[in-house]
Amino acid sequence: MAFCPDFIFTAAQIIASNSVKRHQQGIAESLVGTIITYGQSIGLGFAGTVERYSMGAEDNPVKGYRHALYFAIGLGVASLVLDLLFDEEVNDKAQEGSEEAWLLAEKGPASIPQCEDPSVIK
Repeated sequence: MAFCPDFIFTAAQIIASNSVKRHQQGIAESLVGTIITYGQSIGLGFAGTVERYSMGAEDNPVKGYRHALYFAIGLGVASLVLDLLFDEEVNDKAQEGSEEAWLLAEKGPASIPQCEDPSVIK
C-alpha cells in the first residue's frame, strides 16, 4: 500500500503534463493532485462508514475491517473497469485520427520539428 499512491501520483502527473501545452502544465498537475487528494479522502470516509455500520451490536472490529477491505477491493475493481473502458474509447478515437498524427505518435517527440533560431525564443 505504501508505494501505490506514489506510483499513481507520478504516472498521473506525467500523463497530465504530456497532454497539455507547456504553459498549462502547472494547472494540470495541480488539478491531478487535487483529484487524487479528494479521492483518497472520500475513499477513507466511505470505508470508515462501511466499517462503522457493518460491525452491528457485537464488539468485533475485525468484521468491520473486513467489510471495509471488501469495499476497497470493489472500488479498485470498479476503477480498473472504468480505466479499461476509457482506454478503449481513447484508442478508438485515436484510430479515427489522421495518418500524420499516428506517424508522429510512433516516432515520438523527437520527430517534432524544433525551432533552430535562438532569436525567436525570448
